[in-house]
Amino acid sequence: MGKSRIVDIATAGLELPPDLLSGAARITLLGRELLKVINHRGIVIYEPEQIILRISEGRLLIYGKKLAMSELNDEQMIVEGYVDSIAFEEENDED
Repeated sequence: MGKSRIVDIATAGLELPPDLLSGAARITLLGRELLKVINHRGIVIYEPEQIILRISEGRLLIYGKKLAMSELNDEQMIVEGYVDSIAFEEENDED
């Protein structure tokens, strides 16, 4: 039985959200001033106009103005500022 099948059975049986067991990133944008990322895997770039995070699916690119972390721990990151755009990028093997 494959890992994805086990995750499907566990999440259905326990009524848990799939991202909890799979490690997928959960991204919540509240307006344009607050972005919450759960299950990040680290920071690649941190600047006032762009933040790039590693996530299980590759990279999360956040662009905006006056971006700043108001919270950071092993599981989640909260970014405040003005979010212009969010994009996803597959991570290259050489990174």
